[in-house]
Amino acid sequence: MIAVMAGYSLAGFLWAKWFFLRVQDHQWTGAVLSLPALFGAKAAPAAPSRKPWRALIRKEFQLHQINLLIGGLLLLGHLVVIIVRRTNAAYFGMHREEAMIWEAWPLVWLSMPLLIGAMAVAEERKLGTLEPFLCLPVTRRREFWVKFIVVMFLGVSLGGVMPLLVEWLGSLIGLNHRIFDTAMVFNGKFVTLAAEVLAFSAGLAFVALYASTLTRNLLQALGLAVVLSVFSSFVIEVAAGNGSFMRDQLALLWTGPLIGLVGWPVMVGTIIALAFKNFKQPNVGGKVWSRNALTVVAALVFTTGSTTVIYHRVWELWMRDEPVHRPWSEPVVFDLRSKTNGFTEKLFNACPLRAAAILADGELWLRQRKVLLNNLELEGQVREGYRTEGSWREGFVAGINWREVVASEGGCFATQSDGSLWDLSEVQPGTSGSEPKLFGGSHDWKKISGAGGHFTALKTDGTLWQWGYKRVLPTKQVSLERIAAPVQVGNDSDWTAICDSPRTTAAVKNDGSIWRFGRIHETGRKAGETADQIAERPEPWLSSSGQHPWFLSLNSSASAIAAVCRDGTLWVGGSYFFENYRMILPRESAARARREMVRLENTRYWKEVRFVGWESLVALNQSGALWSWTRRFSDGGEIMGAEMPSQYSKWVSASPFDNDSFLALASDGKICLWGKPQWNLGDFTDRLEKLLGPSRIKARTIAEIRR
Repeated sequence: MIAVMAGYSLAGFLWAKWFFLRVQDHQWTGAVLSLPALFGAKAAPAAPSRKPWRALIRKEFQLHQINLLIGGLLLLGHLVVIIVRRTNAAYFGMHREEAMIWEAWPLVWLSMPLLIGAMAVAEERKLGTLEPFLCLPVTRRREFWVKFIVVMFLGVSLGGVMPLLVEWLGSLIGLNHRIFDTAMVFNGKFVTLAAEVLAFSAGLAFVALYASTLTRNLLQALGLAVVLSVFSSFVIEVAAGNGSFMRDQLALLWTGPLIGLVGWPVMVGTIIALAFKNFKQPNVGGKVWSRNALTVVAALVFTTGSTTVIYHRVWELWMRDEPVHRPWSEPVVFDLRSKTNGFTEKLFNACPLRAAAILADGELWLRQRKVLLNNLELEGQVREGYRTEGSWREGFVAGINWREVVASEGGCFATQSDGSLWDLSEVQPGTSGSEPKLFGGSHDWKKISGAGGHFTALKTDGTLWQWGYKRVLPTKQVSLERIAAPVQVGNDSDWTAICDSPRTTAAVKNDGSIWRFGRIHETGRKAGETADQIAERPEPWLSSSGQHPWFLSLNSSASAIAAVCRDGTLWVGGSYFFENYRMILPRESAARARREMVRLENTRYWKEVRFVGWESLVALNQSGALWSWTRRFSDGGEIMGAEMPSQYSKWVSASPFDNDSFLALASDGKICLWGKPQWNLGDFTDRLEKLLGPSRIKARTIAEIRR
């Protein structure tokens, strides 16, 4: 076989040499070449017409008759390939290498967009028809757009639609659907192979048309089109940041879809404008090429520069880091009340879908959207999911005797001073027909708490109750069970405090011991190993280490807990945050935090503490200053220390928002979002978060409580 192929190659080379030395290329003599004439039929004489669009389109299709003929031959060959693959399915099933060669026939069709685009202008220059074509009594803009539309239509039809259509017909007779089922990763997203074939055919036709406007014959246009296609692919790869090296280098400039939103319109518009200008030139030379090269480079530089400036939010250099609050002389409309055994009641609670606050006179302000449950099953576990409908509604809820409120993704509940429990989940402030609903059937509710879709409450007799969605483990997969009305948890009646996280509920007894139930997440003995279990009833967790059992503030997250005692001291405990505790606690204290509460700070002026996700703490001191403990990097490595993120010192309360952000309520009624939220709140600002880089703005106002 090697000898035969070598002889064939040598003979072909010698024949090409003989042909090159003896054959001359004759100029076009003006004869009309048309496919009907080749098959023995005479072309009908062109009648005078006043329909330029139809005439221009007919002329373009006549120019591409040879390409249509080649497309017909490819179609015939593709049908033969389909028949061979079907009749030899058993053989190809055993020999995948040969099968892949035969299944790659649709890729041959991608040569059609190159041929069609390359012939559009360059071949007319070679035949000498471009100059008279530009002298027709039709605007050159119309002539160019007709040529552009015909090239794109034929390129996509013959390069993308036709092979997919033939493969679809093959699937009807029993062939595989691989070309329709296969997906590839492009710019971090999965794109079907069929969609990529259509996109490539359109891109090749576009690039080939541009190359045709720069050249004088089909052969030159094909060569330039191949070079430009490779260059375009390289630019797209770089812009998309594919590959670890590119991502690391381009991370300093931009990441995400912004480069595409800016680059595609700029580059496509630039190429179309250059192609139109080149199209009007009967002859092209070095001056035209240099002008095109400089323009393309300028467009690339403009795209890169403008995207970098936009991505890094340069305008924020002239903006404030946080919202401007009202003058200090304004009266404080909120007050942290401590009535229930010294435990501070929840006067402000929020999540990405709701926010609620109780004013000093007992009025309740609510902001929420209509929330629908949308549970998801991921990796064998059922997880709570929620989606929203409609716009935000905010305003005051009827009544002035509100005492405590809890707002989470799964609902909103509040208690009044008479001990009654109310459901506010469906309340739409400012609309008629949506009023709070009495819930729980008694008037002895003392404390409430909630996170996600799970809620807990304490009664005045010290019993613990729960409702909403709780996690159960009937099999190896975690599932959710809905509790429509409050049910008692266990039989104990000496509970004094409660707090919920999206997975686990923590409760405190009279002796100061901390118990928990729900989904318990513990770190295993070996590094990186974890074990999850479901606790239906409260289990002992942490001891109080001798501190006063009554807490002003209590908050938990996963397997960690933080608390502020009545004397203003700040304590933490749990195992999940052991690595974080090592950064802010002595080694011995960090080890003890797995089994008992340990003191975090030596000061005694704290009034509230909240977990933010898995790696941050937020606390308020008694003067209203805001403090946070966040893991961050420095020259000496990873550190976690206390800092004051805000210059404002009249904060009333804080509430976690998601893993990377929290909400803080100011005494002037502004609710400010701190950090980098992952949830889409449904406004333009949050959509920008997906396009732009990290903001230097520390906080922004998402709502303001006004009478």
